[in-house]
Amino acid sequence: MMISRLSAIATAPMRNGLSSASMTSAYAELHCHSNYSFLEGASHPDELVARARDLEMPALAITDRNGFYGAVKFFGAAQRAGIQPIVGTELTIDDGTTPPKDRVDYDRWGERLLLLVEDKLGYTSLCRLISMAQMPNAKGVARLPADQLAPLSGHLTALVADPKERLPFYQEIFGRDRVFIELHDHLAPDDRSRNQRLLELAGRYAAPLVITNEVFYATPDRHKLHDVLTAIRHRTTLDEAQRYLHPNAEHYLKSGAELRRVFDRYPRDIV
Repeated sequence: MMISRLSAIATAPMRNGLSSASMTSAYAELHCHSNYSFLEGASHPDELVARARDLEMPALAITDRNGFYGAVKFFGAAQRAGIQPIVGTELTIDDGTTPPKDRVDYDRWGERLLLLVEDKLGYTSLCRLISMAQMPNAKGVARLPADQLAPLSGHLTALVADPKERLPFYQEIFGRDRVFIELHDHLAPDDRSRNQRLLELAGRYAAPLVITNEVFYATPDRHKLHDVLTAIRHRTTLDEAQRYLHPNAEHYLKSGAELRRVFDRYPRDIV
């Protein structure tokens, strides 16, 4: 459930560039949705753990949306598989926009902040943050005002993939060594340019980097189920949902070697 520090996992954090050591067989996935992320994740925690075991990952994080719904099943499965379980959540931060009326269109509103538990105190803090995000809102809606993070920011590690102007704010409340800029590349048209902007941002604010694959399913064949779930979430048909679908099947649980090959397309002075 806990991590002594993110850097204690032999795989994740990098400073001033992408460390080749981080993409070896010791890689651990830190951003992973199970089917407990309602109508988003397309694999059960057991399936994700089994895949991580096959890849010989030392650790795996399950980071479902705004809750610990699958944490108990995940924790048990990971322990049985000999994998260090890391519990976290992808928390929706209120960015000042109006929530959608249908309350299911998560793709278009709210800023996402990935929080990982470091220890028991961090677990308690994240439970409280989740409750604070959910309780004032209608069922199915969770949004946490950013100014409520600070009192409960201790013992948590934050990953941000699109921090916009909030990066200095996150660094102030969590601490510079606990806020990582998250890079992921699914071979989509805009991925490389987005990561280049993030690399420049990391350099500007001396922020450490971490690579994840933002996983939604264990294996590539599950992407079709993910497409169906996405269409249901948007209350439309598969044909009409094309603009919401991922362009390929790359959001699966990958090995460090696979991700290394993906990031080899970046300049050598970066990778």
